[in-house]
Amino acid sequence: MTRSTDGPILLAALLLWGCEGPADPLAGGRIAAKLPEEVCSKTREAVAKLTETGGAEVDGKGSATMMEETWLRLSESEREQTAQLLGYDAACRAGQPTLEQNVVIRSEYGRVMVERVVETSPDWSSMVAE
Repeated sequence: MTRSTDGPILLAALLLWGCEGPADPLAGGRIAAKLPEEVCSKTREAVAKLTETGGAEVDGKGSATMMEETWLRLSESEREQTAQLLGYDAACRAGQPTLEQNVVIRSEYGRVMVERVVETSPDWSSMVAE
């Protein structure tokens, strides 16, 4: 036998479940997770080195200002590593885990030198397996 209050409770539960929505189809089944503390520790060290010797100002949210001359001297792989570093730095500092982080590096004149998305919740199990 159902009570007259069961209907509204069931409806509320269904509505709450519907608000969560389906999993993000673009996430490929990945789940946002905090980066391991070892990665965050090494990231903090690298960011400190970048700000001390690389002439960069980092905001901890994925954005940085860097001398354009310094940026242009970097190889393509060094530029990629710098963007990845800033994305990981932002992910380590974030209160909530994210799947990806927007990264923007500007010159001292405000010109965008790179803007990209860095994956911050890689599938660690596949990396360990390789």
